Amino acid sequence: MDASNSLPKFFRLFHINQPGKAMDHNDDRKFSDSKICAVCGDTALGNNFNAITCESCKAFFRRNALKNKELQCPFQEECTITPITRRFCQKCRLAKCYSAGMSSLLIMSEAEKERKRRKVIANKAKYRVVSSPGFIGGYTPMDATQTKLLTELVLASRALEAPVDQDVDLPCDELKNASKSLLDVINLTALAIRRLIKMCKKMSGFKLLCQEDQVSILKQSCTQMMLLKSVSHFDPARDTWKIPHTPGKLSQIQVEVLKEARGNIYEAHENFLRTFDLRAARDPNVMCILTAIALFDPSKQDIVDRPTVIRHQEMYYNLLQKYLDSAYHAKESLEIYQHLIMKMVELRQMNEDHIKVYLEVNPSQVEPILIEIFDLKPH
Repeated sequence: MDASNSLPKFFRLFHINQPGKAMDHNDDRKFSDSKICAVCGDTALGNNFNAITCESCKAFFRRNALKNKELQCPFQEECTITPITRRFCQKCRLAKCYSAGMSSLLIMSEAEKERKRRKVIANKAKYRVVSSPGFIGGYTPMDATQTKLLTELVLASRALEAPVDQDVDLPCDELKNASKSLLDVINLTALAIRRLIKMCKKMSGFKLLCQEDQVSILKQSCTQMMLLKSVSHFDPARDTWKIPHTPGKLSQIQVEVLKEARGNIYEAHENFLRTFDLRAARDPNVMCILTAIALFDPSKQDIVDRPTVIRHQEMYYNLLQKYLDSAYHAKESLEIYQHLIMKMVELRQMNEDHIKVYLEVNPSQVEPILIEIFDLKPH
């Protein structure tokens, strides 16, 4: 049986053979299979909130332990929690988390760790800027390795730039109409996701990952990557997103279409767009690097080779700093870099709310690729 047939359909659309020997998951796990999640019995990757758990249960506890929402068990509050059934009942899963020893009091300390980690990155960047002799009255050029990495990224990103009407089977007049519903916009994101997949497939670091991790980080990061793309297309004067067409034509989507979504999606997204540094938003190289940083996010669930994902994200953070150093004087480079780090934190916070928008749509009304990416179930 062809191994590629075990992949999700959306991934097989752009499947390419990976060079070299296939990764053996058992050889590359940092922790042995003897470490079992105390909540669901899956393979654990460490101590989380005072209990040995897997990444999935860690993320679940972080999301739900502090909510003021009364959970309901669809059965008799005696659910057995396993890697397969853990999604079926939030109430019993949360109860199992507490019985395993997990403490909600530790969640804030984890959040503090994240803020501290970002602060350390910013401080390291500040030290590099202050201590580098190349910054005395000038810019610091990138080295050959960094230039090669950026070139690869820019070439890969060309998959995102083709006019929309080349891939969307809609009349041009309909595409140009700015009065689209939220559902229309959601279905247009299916095209963005297909193009993001093509882009990722051209990145050498992505191709080094095992197929399981490729699928996992693509599914979990695509919303963040699309949010970054929305920055590049934002027209603050008209409060619209500009969508390129051929030949040389544009259509527009009103940002206020997000008002149709529940919660404060519109307000949060509008603020994210309008407070994004224009120097970065208008620099396609910066936005490409940020997209790669969002893709290689080690905080995502169910990653087999987490150290490799961490290494690549750090590599792109370093590339971002070096690129800014080459384009701006020291003070301006540091200012933009620190701003972008905070924006990436904000992006992660927005991500879950935007995913909920997809989870609330009727699967029968959306593109098949969206059903696979977001695991949409019939209502």
